[in-house]
Amino acid sequence: MANSVLGVNFCLIRDDKILLQKRDDNCPYFPHQWCIPGGSREENESFLDTVIREVAEEYELTLTSSDCVYIGTKSDGQVWLCNVPNNQAPIMHEGEAMQWFEIDTLTELELGFNQTTEIVPQLLSFLKIYPS
Repeated sequence: MANSVLGVNFCLIRDDKILLQKRDDNCPYFPHQWCIPGGSREENESFLDTVIREVAEEYELTLTSSDCVYIGTKSDGQVWLCNVPNNQAPIMHEGEAMQWFEIDTLTELELGFNQTTEIVPQLLSFLKIYPS
């Protein structure tokens, strides 16, 4: 499907920090590089439902639609910002590592999939408009 919007990236936020995932050896693209996590939409699935499902699969976090807000598009999908409830701790099921990063350090990282230039500016712009 050329030119189709196929997936999502989700910026998980808590206490002004974003959870990034370090990709592992099994990843064909950008192994051992930090990324904003994401996933592919299933047939007839909304983008929001994709975010909620992928977050549950990758981190065992239970989010609701009120936890997430659409913040923009990227070349192959949508970008969402999701507040992680304080009573939940992420448990990693994909990747080599996960780590909370201060929001203001994201521009200093070289994230995979051109996320430093494609997603981070949208995230920072959104957060200036809608501070957490």
